[in-house]
Amino acid sequence: MRRFLALLVLGAVAWGQTGEPLYCGVPASSVPVIQRYPALWGSVSPQVLTSEGQMTFTVTFYPGSGVVWNYTPYPFVEVDWRFDRFNLPGSPPGSSVRYDWQTSTNTNGYTTYSMTLPITLEAQGTYRLRAQGAYCYKGCPTCAPQVQYLNVDIMAAAFVPQPNASLARLNWLLDEESKRGGENLEVFVISTDLAPSLKSLLSVIARGGFYDCNRITGICAKRAPAKVQRVLTDNPNALRSLVATGCLVGGIIPGCQGNQDSRVYDIGPKLQPFGVLIASGVKRDYIAFGTGLVSEGLPIYLFEGPKGAGGMLKEALLFAFMQKQGREVR
Repeated sequence: MRRFLALLVLGAVAWGQTGEPLYCGVPASSVPVIQRYPALWGSVSPQVLTSEGQMTFTVTFYPGSGVVWNYTPYPFVEVDWRFDRFNLPGSPPGSSVRYDWQTSTNTNGYTTYSMTLPITLEAQGTYRLRAQGAYCYKGCPTCAPQVQYLNVDIMAAAFVPQPNASLARLNWLLDEESKRGGENLEVFVISTDLAPSLKSLLSVIARGGFYDCNRITGICAKRAPAKVQRVLTDNPNALRSLVATGCLVGGIIPGCQGNQDSRVYDIGPKLQPFGVLIASGVKRDYIAFGTGLVSEGLPIYLFEGPKGAGGMLKEALLFAFMQKQGREVR
């Protein structure tokens, strides 16, 4: 729409100066009669990836003949990772590796752009292949000029379940989410107890705090308390340390620096030594379960997905375990 309006503005300016509107930068009388229509199409393979591997992006462009181009298509990929957003061609944040299009043109004038990306655990996210072009033409010598748009817009996603993940990886993910946007973080836990490292981290996430303080200025980075943290357990004494309903204070600014809303509920003797954790961060949901949440050193199942992926599971578990109304631990 913006490009269409821009063309109208250019045409209006030209009309005022020469008495003849411009189409794709040339006077209407100079727009040629189309001979061959341009074409643009693309693909992503695979479009959904659930294991580490590769994802290939391809765009094919045919310029046609008997047309005037306002702008020719050049493809790019919008990448949205866990904590970063960037475009390719280029280098991902923190990497010196550059990814560029490999181009080839056949004898019929079709140009193909191709790029293959490695998909690792750290490259999980969404990928959007885009390319746009606009050209002008006449359908016949006496026809009025036309403006035509070409567009490729394909979404792809890569999210990799980890059936034998370490608790250390879950802790790292939660810690980073808390530091980068604790005020948006929601954590839901069902467990009889938690491994010491996870319990300690969730206590910090519940309360918020300050870290990386400058010794000279006294200025610290702030970790905002989690927006919401709910813990359901049959062993309230083991998880009482996760209760936090006050206010984060400290730093160089007086007063409350964030409300704490972490609550523990006693749901009675229903649980086995098996934990479930669902967390929702800024752009991602994390689902983890297994005895590794309870006992240090054992593996867990871990899935990192788009925001909202854990919502229905959380609601189902809340309904199942809270239907007899758990008692809030003070």
